[in-house]
Parts: sequence; structure tokens; C-alpha cells
Amino acid sequence: EFRRVLFRSQRSFFEIIEEFSDNGASILLSSHIISEVEKVAKSMAVLRDGAKVYDETYETFLNKAQEDGKDLEDAFFSFYDRKESNA
Repeated sequence: EFRRVLFRSQRSFFEIIEEFSDNGASILLSSHIISEVEKVAKSMAVLRDGAKVYDETYETFLNKAQEDGKDLEDAFFSFYDRKESNA
């Protein structure tokens, strides 16, 4: 029962976020769970110690991950673990 309530709450949350986004609002969603981010992201920034180490459209992020043969989570950590900021 708890899982069902949690799933419905999460689903409602993302529906609300998507509605705001569709109406032109900017949404800042902070998460390291890429499966959540990819539901609503149009652009992505990766922050490390308060500094941007990546900032592009979600489509560009996805394409770079695919070119490198990585899933999105591995691609996220590749950008996060970079030594130098490329923002």
C-alpha cells in the first residue's frame, strides 16, 4: 500500500512540474537520480562544489552519453568527476 501511495504522489509531482514547464515556467530540479530528471528536463547542469561543470540541453547530454556508449547515470558521473570546469 505504501508503494502505491508513493508512486501516485511521485507521478502527480511530475505531472505538476511538466504542466508548469509547458506554461513557460523555469524549474530547478535538484536530483542525482537521472531517471527522475529525464522525465522533465529540457536542459541540464551538473554542479560540483557549487560550480557548474556541465550546462547544455538535455538532448545534447543524451547524445554525448550515447556517443560515449554510456547510460545517463554514467554520463552524469563522468561530468561530475571532471577535474576542470568546462562550463
